[in-house]
Amino acid sequence: MNKVYSRIESIVGSVITVKADNVAYGELAEIETVYGTSLAEVNKIDGDTVSLQVFAGGRGVNTGDHIRFLGHRMEVSFSDNLLGRIFNGSAEPRDNGPALADNLVAIGGPSVNPSKRIMARRMIRTGIPMIDMFNTLVVSQKLPIFSISGEPYNQLLARIAMQAEVDVIVLGGTVEIQLENQGQPKAINFADGGVAYIQVKAWAADPNIKEQPATAIAFKHPWNGGEWVYKDAVAKGNGVFELEDYFGNNGFNVKDENNGEAWYPTDSEFVTIYEGAATGDKVTVRFTSTAGSSEGKLEVILIEKGQLPEVQPVIVTVRAKWPTQWTGTPTAWVWPTGGEGSEAVLEKDGDFYKYTTPEAVAGLNIIFKDGTGWNGDTHQTVNVEGIVKNTDYEIVYSEKGKATVNEIK
Repeated sequence: MNKVYSRIESIVGSVITVKADNVAYGELAEIETVYGTSLAEVNKIDGDTVSLQVFAGGRGVNTGDHIRFLGHRMEVSFSDNLLGRIFNGSAEPRDNGPALADNLVAIGGPSVNPSKRIMARRMIRTGIPMIDMFNTLVVSQKLPIFSISGEPYNQLLARIAMQAEVDVIVLGGTVEIQLENQGQPKAINFADGGVAYIQVKAWAADPNIKEQPATAIAFKHPWNGGEWVYKDAVAKGNGVFELEDYFGNNGFNVKDENNGEAWYPTDSEFVTIYEGAATGDKVTVRFTSTAGSSEGKLEVILIEKGQLPEVQPVIVTVRAKWPTQWTGTPTAWVWPTGGEGSEAVLEKDGDFYKYTTPEAVAGLNIIFKDGTGWNGDTHQTVNVEGIVKNTDYEIVYSEKGKATVNEIK
């Protein structure tokens, strides 16, 4: 029976320290926390002081939590029984199938001497011209697919799986699993290729987190042609959220309960606008979460035609307190609502830097920047949209160094 330790000496980020004996480097341990059981690996031993890397991070770990060393390194089952199965980052089943315990092998083996490897020569034809011609795959090579929200990367992965001249395809890194009533994976069919496939998600940062449907969704939108503000949607069940309001005929920022955000422009394939809904119309905004988060499909459904209230153009002055971390020339990218943008150097005004529109506008959008030239880095840029009156802001830094902007009341 493995000994259980109930005192953690220190917690620094995802590394914890405990006093223990008869422990080996690389050995696994289980930590019982308020969030459940997390796995950790021994990464340093100094006498009886043992440091462990917690796979799920240090969040929720307390000094009084119980730690049990397992006496072995990380192991996974390696057999034909893996085929057709879905697992998380800790090799636990995610498809409601049985856990596998046959032919366990350690995953942390010795490094391969590059000079002893067989030269990769056998091409893998994927049937995707841009891959086969410009980024040719060979046996023993991985193919990373990088994408952003809204891009059809799942269709690309499915086509590779259908056309590649190989015996086994292993997909990892994307997330979405659809299950039949009995808990078995359900295939999804494409109209363009007829391929059946299953999408698989591996949580790299926290392999022990189980995917859950989104429980809260908010929409940011220029409601009725006014300011861009977030409004909470009402959960309707099965990952569907709805909100009734007046359409601003622009895109939507969708934010989930974990502050994950996704942008949905009105011309996106993931946005459907019914019956010609336009600015000022009363609509139902319906969002269907397809990945347990802010990713999904959005619909704008007309309730009744409306009339956009007349907006009186005004000259707007915006001032911002600059953070000490920004040492470049205080500049901004500005554009009036419905107009084109331009770069502007800000004027010093006491503790503030300010910008005043050269003419009356229906609304002002501004991106404060540390220095000239475009930089989308959230450490060096912050933006405010739909400003319709003189407003003061303060740009501040979070503990992680990310810049944010707050209105000064």
